[in-house]
Amino acid sequence: AHFESWEAYAARVNAAAEGAAPCFQTSQAWQDMATLDTLARTAAVGMVCSLAFATACMLLVTQQWRLTFFATLTIAAIVISLVAAYVLMGRTLGFMESVNLAVVSGLAVDYTLHIAHVYQHSRERSRLARTQEALGVIGVSIASGAATTLPAPSLLF
Repeated sequence: AHFESWEAYAARVNAAAEGAAPCFQTSQAWQDMATLDTLARTAAVGMVCSLAFATACMLLVTQQWRLTFFATLTIAAIVISLVAAYVLMGRTLGFMESVNLAVVSGLAVDYTLHIAHVYQHSRERSRLARTQEALGVIGVSIASGAATTLPAPSLLF
């Protein structure tokens, strides 16, 4: 909003100043704002595209609508939870938040599809037993991956 009002002001000044060099604005803040705007748009598009692609791939591979629906719902819930956490913490969508959304949506797709795959190929009869087997088989790997991934950013400081 501020950028557009300054641009309109510069246009009015340029229209009124005949024969003078044109007036223009420049600021690092405007460049940062354009970058953050692009990051926000690409983060949203990336999340929607990855969710759609994951859903299509899972449906193609498993050919099970119900499993695909619940896996997609799980992935969406994970990403929405992260966005809700940002809102509750009062954070705005900056560079780190955009990167985090891309990484979390990718990990959510990866881990959820692995669990769904083990669930689908389970030889157990009941849904509870299949779920327990899927979490028992692949859950340990996911927990181990999370245990090594979570402290990794601390080395960046």
